[in-house]
Amino acid sequence: MPAELARNSDDPGMSIEACLTDTRHQLEHVIEVSENSANQTMDLVENLLAILKELIESSDQLQTHYLKLSVDEAVGGAAEQNIPIINFMTHLNQHSATMRKGLNTVMETQGFQDITGQVINRVIGLLNEMEKSLDETTFKTPILVNKLQGEGPSIIPDKDTHCTEQNDVDDLLADLGL
Repeated sequence: MPAELARNSDDPGMSIEACLTDTRHQLEHVIEVSENSANQTMDLVENLLAILKELIESSDQLQTHYLKLSVDEAVGGAAEQNIPIINFMTHLNQHSATMRKGLNTVMETQGFQDITGQVINRVIGLLNEMEKSLDETTFKTPILVNKLQGEGPSIIPDKDTHCTEQNDVDDLLADLGL
Protein backbone atom coordinates (compact mmCIF):
# COMPACT_ATOMS: atom_id res chain seq x y z
CA MET A 1 0.00 0.00 0.00
CA PRO A 2 1.41 3.40 -0.92
CA ALA A 3 2.68 5.41 2.03
CA GLU A 4 0.51 8.42 1.19
CA LEU A 5 -2.62 6.31 1.82
CA ALA A 6 -1.57 5.24 5.29
CA ARG A 7 -3.79 6.53 8.06
CA ASN A 8 -2.34 8.17 11.11
CA SER A 9 -3.73 5.69 13.61
CA ASP A 10 -2.08 7.59 16.49
CA ASP A 11 -4.69 10.36 16.20
CA PRO A 12 -6.89 9.80 19.27
CA GLY A 13 -8.60 13.13 18.62
CA MET A 14 -10.59 11.92 15.63
CA SER A 15 -14.33 12.29 16.25
CA ILE A 16 -16.82 9.59 15.34
CA GLU A 17 -18.20 11.83 12.59
CA ALA A 18 -14.71 12.33 11.14
CA CYS A 19 -14.07 8.60 11.40
CA LEU A 20 -17.33 7.83 9.57
CA THR A 21 -16.53 10.35 6.87
CA ASP A 22 -13.02 8.97 6.48
CA THR A 23 -14.34 5.40 6.31
CA ARG A 24 -16.89 6.40 3.69
CA HIS A 25 -14.12 8.00 1.61
CA GLN A 26 -12.06 4.83 1.91
CA LEU A 27 -14.95 2.68 0.70
CA GLU A 28 -15.74 5.05 -2.17
CA HIS A 29 -12.09 4.82 -3.17
CA VAL A 30 -12.23 1.01 -3.08
CA ILE A 31 -15.24 1.05 -5.38
CA GLU A 32 -13.60 3.47 -7.81
CA VAL A 33 -10.31 1.58 -8.00
CA SER A 34 -11.91 -1.85 -8.29
CA GLU A 35 -14.38 -0.65 -10.96
CA ASN A 36 -11.51 0.83 -12.98
CA SER A 37 -9.52 -2.38 -12.61
CA ALA A 38 -12.49 -4.54 -13.61
CA ASN A 39 -13.21 -2.34 -16.63
CA GLN A 40 -9.58 -2.50 -17.77
CA THR A 41 -9.58 -6.27 -17.38
CA MET A 42 -12.84 -6.64 -19.29
CA ASP A 43 -11.60 -4.41 -22.13
CA LEU A 44 -8.35 -6.36 -22.38
CA VAL A 45 -10.13 -9.74 -22.40
CA GLU A 46 -12.61 -8.56 -25.04
CA ASN A 47 -9.72 -7.39 -27.26
CA LEU A 48 -7.86 -10.66 -26.77
CA LEU A 49 -10.98 -12.69 -27.59
CA ALA A 50 -11.40 -10.73 -30.84
CA ILE A 51 -7.77 -11.38 -31.81
CA LEU A 52 -8.14 -15.04 -30.91
CA LYS A 53 -11.27 -15.31 -33.05
CA GLU A 54 -9.36 -13.91 -36.04
CA LEU A 55 -6.51 -16.37 -35.47
CA ILE A 56 -8.91 -19.31 -35.31
CA GLU A 57 -10.71 -18.22 -38.49
CA SER A 58 -7.40 -17.81 -40.35
CA SER A 59 -6.16 -21.15 -39.09
CA ASP A 60 -9.39 -22.88 -40.14
CA GLN A 61 -9.13 -21.42 -43.64
CA LEU A 62 -5.48 -22.40 -43.96
CA GLN A 63 -6.14 -25.88 -42.60
CA THR A 64 -8.99 -26.40 -45.10
CA HIS A 65 -6.69 -25.25 -47.90
CA TYR A 66 -3.89 -27.61 -46.87
CA LEU A 67 -6.24 -30.54 -46.38
CA LYS A 68 -7.59 -30.03 -49.91
CA LEU A 69 -4.07 -29.60 -51.20
CA SER A 70 -2.97 -32.79 -49.42
CA VAL A 71 -5.78 -34.78 -50.94
CA ASP A 72 -4.87 -33.46 -54.42
CA GLU A 73 -1.16 -34.16 -53.81
CA ALA A 74 -1.79 -37.61 -52.33
CA VAL A 75 -2.08 -38.92 -55.85
CA GLY A 76 1.36 -37.58 -56.62
CA GLY A 77 2.91 -38.59 -53.25
CA ALA A 78 3.67 -35.03 -52.01
CA ALA A 79 1.03 -34.95 -49.23
CA GLU A 80 3.56 -35.84 -46.52
CA GLN A 81 5.09 -32.39 -46.86
CA ASN A 82 1.85 -30.79 -45.58
CA ILE A 83 1.52 -33.00 -42.49
CA PRO A 84 3.59 -30.73 -40.14
CA ILE A 85 1.57 -27.69 -41.20
CA ILE A 86 -1.74 -29.51 -40.71
CA ASN A 87 -0.58 -30.79 -37.29
CA PHE A 88 0.44 -27.27 -36.26
CA MET A 89 -2.95 -25.85 -37.24
CA THR A 90 -4.72 -28.64 -35.35
CA HIS A 91 -2.70 -27.82 -32.22
CA LEU A 92 -3.35 -24.12 -32.73
CA ASN A 93 -7.10 -24.74 -32.85
CA GLN A 94 -6.98 -26.95 -29.75
CA HIS A 95 -4.96 -24.41 -27.75
CA SER A 96 -7.13 -21.58 -29.02
CA ALA A 97 -10.18 -23.31 -27.57
CA THR A 98 -8.40 -23.58 -24.21
CA MET A 99 -7.41 -19.91 -24.38
CA ARG A 100 -10.97 -18.88 -25.24
CA LYS A 101 -12.28 -20.85 -22.26
CA GLY A 102 -9.73 -19.21 -19.97
CA LEU A 103 -10.50 -15.70 -21.18
CA ASN A 104 -14.23 -16.30 -20.81
CA THR A 105 -13.62 -17.52 -17.26
CA VAL A 106 -11.71 -14.31 -16.50
CA MET A 107 -14.68 -12.29 -17.76
CA GLU A 108 -17.11 -14.30 -15.65
CA THR A 109 -15.04 -13.96 -12.50
CA GLN A 110 -15.07 -10.18 -12.87
CA GLY A 111 -18.65 -10.43 -11.61
CA PHE A 112 -17.14 -10.17 -8.13
CA GLN A 113 -16.78 -6.44 -8.74
CA ASP A 114 -20.51 -5.99 -9.14
CA ILE A 115 -21.30 -7.95 -5.98
CA THR A 116 -18.53 -6.28 -3.99
CA GLY A 117 -19.63 -2.86 -5.20
CA GLN A 118 -23.22 -3.51 -4.13
CA VAL A 119 -22.13 -4.56 -0.64
CA ILE A 120 -19.81 -1.58 -0.26
CA ASN A 121 -22.51 0.80 -1.50
CA ARG A 122 -24.85 -0.55 1.20
CA VAL A 123 -22.16 0.05 3.82
CA ILE A 124 -21.65 3.59 2.49
CA GLY A 125 -25.42 4.16 2.75
CA LEU A 126 -25.34 2.95 6.35
CA LEU A 127 -22.43 5.28 7.11
CA ASN A 128 -24.33 8.19 5.56
CA GLU A 129 -27.35 7.38 7.73
CA MET A 130 -25.14 7.18 10.81
CA GLU A 131 -23.59 10.57 9.99
CA LYS A 132 -27.03 12.05 9.46
CA SER A 133 -28.26 10.61 12.76
CA LEU A 134 -25.26 12.00 14.58
CA ASP A 135 -25.88 15.42 13.04
CA GLU A 136 -29.54 15.35 14.08
CA THR A 137 -28.88 14.43 17.69
CA THR A 138 -28.58 17.03 20.34
CA PHE A 139 -25.43 15.30 21.41
CA LYS A 140 -22.94 17.58 19.63
CA THR A 141 -19.99 17.02 21.96
CA PRO A 142 -17.09 15.53 20.03
CA ILE A 143 -16.58 11.91 20.97
CA LEU A 144 -13.04 10.73 20.60
CA VAL A 145 -12.45 7.46 18.85
CA ASN A 146 -9.83 5.35 20.46
CA LYS A 147 -10.00 1.59 20.03
CA LEU A 148 -13.00 1.88 17.72
CA GLN A 149 -10.96 3.77 15.16
CA GLY A 150 -10.96 1.97 11.82
CA GLU A 151 -7.89 0.68 10.13
CA GLY A 152 -6.92 1.33 6.56
CA PRO A 153 -5.89 4.16 4.33
CA SER A 154 -7.20 7.65 4.72
CA ILE A 155 -8.69 8.72 1.42
CA ILE A 156 -8.81 12.39 0.63
CA PRO A 157 -11.18 13.32 -2.21
CA ASP A 158 -9.60 14.79 -5.34
CA LYS A 159 -6.15 13.60 -4.32
CA ASP A 160 -4.17 11.31 -6.60
CA THR A 161 -3.64 8.22 -4.47
CA HIS A 162 -1.47 6.22 -6.88
CA CYS A 163 -3.41 3.05 -6.03
CA THR A 164 -3.26 1.55 -9.48
CA GLU A 165 -2.09 -2.01 -8.98
CA GLN A 166 -4.14 -5.04 -8.01
CA ASN A 167 -1.93 -5.59 -4.95
CA ASP A 168 -2.84 -2.09 -3.71
CA VAL A 169 -6.53 -2.89 -4.11
CA ASP A 170 -6.10 -6.24 -2.35
CA ASP A 171 -4.24 -4.54 0.52
CA LEU A 172 -6.92 -1.88 0.78
CA LEU A 173 -9.70 -4.47 0.90
CA ALA A 174 -7.78 -6.50 3.47
CA ASP A 175 -7.28 -3.38 5.63
CA LEU A 176 -11.03 -2.82 5.52
CA GLY A 177 -11.66 -6.40 6.60
CA LEU A 178 -13.14 -7.48 3.27
